[in-house]
Amino acid sequence: MYSYLAFLGIIDGFQLLFLSIALSVLFRIEKTLNFGLAVAFTLGGYIAYEFSLLPGLPVGAAITIAVPIVALLGILLDFVTFWPLYKKNASVLVVTTTSLGVYFASSGILQLF
Repeated sequence: MYSYLAFLGIIDGFQLLFLSIALSVLFRIEKTLNFGLAVAFTLGGYIAYEFSLLPGLPVGAAITIAVPIVALLGILLDFVTFWPLYKKNASVLVVTTTSLGVYFASSGILQLF
């Protein structure tokens, strides 16, 4: 029982580690906080879960399928929302507010499913 709880704690710790590394790398590159990253991690979990429900597909394969899908969606979202702002030399506040709007819109869409 305790080994199972310790295992779950390690898994949760690694999830927080990966999320914090991704946030720090994006902040260093873009100089803004990208709140949409949390929704991307959540979407990746949803996609991996849905693929793991397919008969005969192991969880590791479902995660391997979900990662490029979420990466492509993130790149598409970046080109649609943030690149026009960077081309217009928008301030950090505008980009961060847009990121917060992307977070609220994406989390609202995810709650529908």
